[in-house]
Amino acid sequence: MNKFAKDEGVTLLALIITIIVLLILSTLAIESGKDTIESSRLTEFTNELQLVQRKVNELEQKYKDVEENEIDIGIPLDYNIITDEKIKNEIREAFENADEGEQEGYRYFTKDILKEELGITNPGYSYLIHIKRRSVIALKGVSYRGEKYNNLKDIPSTLYNVEKKVIGSKPTFNLSDNHGTLEISNIQYGENIKKGSIYYGKKINESEYNWKILNQNTMDTSESIEVTDTGTWAVKIIDSANNVSDVKTVEVVRIKARVAITTDPSSVVIVTGTSATFTVEAEGYNLTYQWYKNTTNSNTGGVLIPGADDKSYTISTASIDMNNTYYYCVVTSNGVSNVDVESKTSNPAKLTVQN
Repeated sequence: MNKFAKDEGVTLLALIITIIVLLILSTLAIESGKDTIESSRLTEFTNELQLVQRKVNELEQKYKDVEENEIDIGIPLDYNIITDEKIKNEIREAFENADEGEQEGYRYFTKDILKEELGITNPGYSYLIHIKRRSVIALKGVSYRGEKYNNLKDIPSTLYNVEKKVIGSKPTFNLSDNHGTLEISNIQYGENIKKGSIYYGKKINESEYNWKILNQNTMDTSESIEVTDTGTWAVKIIDSANNVSDVKTVEVVRIKARVAITTDPSSVVIVTGTSATFTVEAEGYNLTYQWYKNTTNSNTGGVLIPGADDKSYTISTASIDMNNTYYYCVVTSNGVSNVDVESKTSNPAKLTVQN
């Protein structure tokens, strides 16, 4: 073999090696780009899930005294539309401690419903939501590195933040009861763990609780939960590394007769000699009302108006000396056995009387 042939063979071998290296680099670049895209999608998905979860937590408080079949948001779920086995499993898990009736609580939230009813701008996904159980499941999740994710609790925190998992260092916290308000304080996590998910539930039997989620991936060090029934209530925390705290329980022996003012009285402008009516709307148990008048724009320090003990107060004939008077109402939800009285005060409404 002459020198030319040898050089030609070396050159060909070098060319083949170069092509192989370029192909490998190209494949790595493609995979890296794909991973970056998937990571970006997962981050966007996680951010939206967290927003939807916060909205659902608010809805659970709004509808906590409403029967399941009276909830008027979302579309009652037809289980025939579910084809994804992962979602079916998530729903089965949600129903693990639920009776047959609670299975009807899931509702379908389209992107339009999320936008119009929950105020979420440009949602990217539709959801199955159980308001009473604060359960949020994306109908079509996001895939990342061969795994599909449909809800927050299945997304490892290390996929979208830089927290280091610390196994075995479980969260700790203090739990107490304040007349039906579960006070969770001094929440602490292990080294390099900054957040966790808080669960609470009422005791069903010796070993089971009807768990609901309060907050997911929260960094708060304290939290409070208003419960509507006496009995044994429990709290647990699962941190972002999936370390589970001890289950702590507290006996709730008294609750407050919750009251909420839904509509404050409106200011009124009238002429002398005509009537004016102020009305307050409230929700609660066995409500009573008491109206006050004030010379300043404040709902404290006013003068009690005798006989003004209905949700509406009417001045039959207004005089000019009533001009610039403010009226407000104290609404009381009266207690029964094991229930404490609670009162809320409306915002003041101004009466303007003109000649």
